[in-house]
Amino acid sequence: MSENSKASKKEQAAPENQAEGPEVLTDSAILGKIFADLQSASSSGNLKNFIEKLLDWVEELHCNWKYERARKILDKCNSNQVTSMLELDENKELKRRFGQKHALSTYKDRSLHAERLDEALKILKKIDNLSETKDQEILSLAGHIYQRKWELTGQERYLEMSFAYYEACYGQDENPAETLRAGVNAAFVLDLLADLESPDSKDLPRGYSGDTASKRRKKAEGIREKMVNTFLAVPFNVDVEEQTLPPELVNRWRNLVKGGEAYLGLEKYPEAKKWLLQAAALRKNAKDQGKEISECEIESG
Repeated sequence: MSENSKASKKEQAAPENQAEGPEVLTDSAILGKIFADLQSASSSGNLKNFIEKLLDWVEELHCNWKYERARKILDKCNSNQVTSMLELDENKELKRRFGQKHALSTYKDRSLHAERLDEALKILKKIDNLSETKDQEILSLAGHIYQRKWELTGQERYLEMSFAYYEACYGQDENPAETLRAGVNAAFVLDLLADLESPDSKDLPRGYSGDTASKRRKKAEGIREKMVNTFLAVPFNVDVEEQTLPPELVNRWRNLVKGGEAYLGLEKYPEAKKWLLQAAALRKNAKDQGKEISECEIESG
């Protein structure tokens, strides 16, 4: 793809057909332009269409690792006008999408350091009740956020929270791909918790067994077995057709990777190798068709 065609694609992705692509303008110029367009869309009654186009552009920014820019844009648009519009009954799905993208952008924005995690959770709580929601994307994102909080602080309670959200997501059947990924993540976190709760065997009195840790490992094994028997019984297609859309490719690639992880957790290494090689083959086939799976997608896989 030529540089001109790349620039043209980015211009089309930007709201209100900006004269310059997002890579050319500075952040301050982009935010100023977006704020002006936001005011214009609000006064002309086109606010909903503007937000829909904006979120499409945010997805483009995510695929180019521009989380800081995406977060700044959504911060700017999180105004009273937008909030009022999103609260209307007919805009519930748009509100969910806006909040989910806003939380994801905030969670992934490394310029905010550790505080980004608490801010992302606040955003999620504004769009749904985390203790009652059945939305798998929101539950999975909450699980990721708490897992990252544990990585930064070492506080085990955050790992418990992470498992709780992954398990809640895994318990839903609306999206099989989300269920598979949440199940594998839940099993991984259970293993982490079991390791934390396993005392040094050299210092244990005779006859002592780490009951809690063994139960966690057994539960993790049960989740992986269910994933293997339910979602991985039929191999995923690694062929890439001309009409295959990028989101479908990314989902297939993630499923293959998670399949490999599930088999690794069960110590079934030949099967794990098979699934991970299929993931590599799918990525190569996608690249050959000009539909490369981005590093951004790989990081979040």
